[in-house]
Amino acid sequence: MPRWFADGYRGVPVHPVFAFNSASLVRVDALAQMGGYDPYFWLDNSDARMFRNLALLGKQVFVAGDIRVQHEFSMKSMQESMSPWRYRQVLLAESAFWDREMNVLAGLERTLRLALRMVKHRRRGDARELRSITAAFLRLRLFRSRAHRQELFRRSVELHLGAALPGTALPPRPPRVSICIAACNASSYVDSQLASILPQLGLQDEVVLVDDGSADDTAERVRGRQDLRIRVVEHARSMGTIPTFEAALRNATGDILFVAQGTGTWAPDTVARFMRAFHQHPAAKVLLGASTADLAVKALQPRQLQRGSRFRSAFLRLLRKNRERNEVMALRSGVLQQILPPA
Repeated sequence: MPRWFADGYRGVPVHPVFAFNSASLVRVDALAQMGGYDPYFWLDNSDARMFRNLALLGKQVFVAGDIRVQHEFSMKSMQESMSPWRYRQVLLAESAFWDREMNVLAGLERTLRLALRMVKHRRRGDARELRSITAAFLRLRLFRSRAHRQELFRRSVELHLGAALPGTALPPRPPRVSICIAACNASSYVDSQLASILPQLGLQDEVVLVDDGSADDTAERVRGRQDLRIRVVEHARSMGTIPTFEAALRNATGDILFVAQGTGTWAPDTVARFMRAFHQHPAAKVLLGASTADLAVKALQPRQLQRGSRFRSAFLRLLRKNRERNEVMALRSGVLQQILPPA
């Protein structure tokens, strides 16, 4: 659910910041890191989309609530300053952003806000066409699926921008990457390891770190990075290396799962080399290679991760064999059901 800052708030919030109708100063390198503005939010909610990407990259935002910028907020004077076409574009982008980035409760809040806007229309005596647009979007939120609303948004954007977009359809979603890390008393190296991994990941990717009952501040150090791509799972007591990796794999949501072994840092092209190998060998299910650039990536068969239909013993053997070389294993998510024991 959205939480609004108190009037005059000044500081760096610990939670992600979404800015709407605001004046913002953004570093050029941060904008470049997120790939610029989203072309599908070309008119409205571009600021909210940008701030969402900043949060995913772990960037901090300073809120200067004591600075006032004078500008006209057209939603407060719709009858005089907003055409029906313009109002429809606002609601399309607003609904699309909420559907893509917010949870179910936030979606309910957006639906309730539309219902309250219908009441305001009547009180202000807004034009019938504006009321009809609000009613249509309220029905969309009540009776249509999220996928249907997203498709409506896509078609509308492409109708108005056409060749200005990268293609004639929403770009295909790239494979989502999950980095699975088993950590125990890792505070001496976890910062440098994550610093070498995170720049290789996209906004949609994630790091799943399972802390195996550490006695040090491993979990706190990782959470302190405030990177929304990182999820920390903690064991109340030490379970051992293999159960900890199992927990990381089970919690991963990506299409390609990396198993980070050892304590070393990754070469800057580690993820890219593995992704190229998966692309070049579409039948490959499991890849093994070095996190340094001096060894090639090689394919394994799922049966090589099993011994007598047991995942644990074969996986442990691979971990022990390759840990000295700081090797990385990557597998397609579909192979998990073949190699993981029943939960």
